[in-house]
Amino acid sequence: MDLTVDDVKPFLTAKQQADARVSSWLTALGPLLGARYGDRITDKVRPIFVNAAADAIGRRVDKGSAMVDQQSVGPAAVRWNSRSALGAWFLPEELAQLDEVARGGSSGARTHRMAAPYGQRFGNLSPDVTEEF
Repeated sequence: MDLTVDDVKPFLTAKQQADARVSSWLTALGPLLGARYGDRITDKVRPIFVNAAADAIGRRVDKGSAMVDQQSVGPAAVRWNSRSALGAWFLPEELAQLDEVARGGSSGARTHRMAAPYGQRFGNLSPDVTEEF
């Protein structure tokens, strides 16, 4: 997937757009998304992937303030979000959403294994079925 600065620009703030690293990060994000999703990134769903790339870049630019859960002035304590330590580009929730989009949204149908009827579960204790009809 080829990403340009013009692709992600509408999704970034002015501060994020001004960061000189944006174009180099796009050279990493494009192949990363392309390797995972390949030809499933169609023109119809491409904006979703571009938005995810822009969100990832925005988090990198704003990492200092975006990943703080709590701050206090005295005695100067900061509690960081546990995700700030991750080196991954995308959050697990984002990947789940992108996976669903790439599958075509077919994740609505799910199967569940149900317990067998009591007769089968407990040694076929159903009424005697050996009688002749």
